[in-house]
Amino acid sequence: MHLMYTLGPDGKRAYTLQKVTAQGEITKSAHPARFSPDDKYSRQRVTLKRRYGLLPGQQQQQQVRQLSSREFSYACLTSAKGILIFVMMSSKD
Repeated sequence: MHLMYTLGPDGKRAYTLQKVTAQGEITKSAHPARFSPDDKYSRQRVTLKRRYGLLPGQQQQQQVRQLSSREFSYACLTSAKGILIFVMMSSKD
């Protein structure tokens, strides 16, 4: 017997020992996945998350500010990790 849960209408977990609720809804395990220090596939998981933008640092969009001078304009980009990137562009009209 493992502790299982379902989400109630208010979004809170309702814990049970049954695999299926009375309404026929399948319950989820309340226990975390096992951790192994020699995880063979962590590199592949991180690569896929990075590729599809699912890492926590990739969730935010970049903010762009325009700074202009006489001859050049500068774009100040803030990356998701808080790194400032300055890009100098020619302001030819």
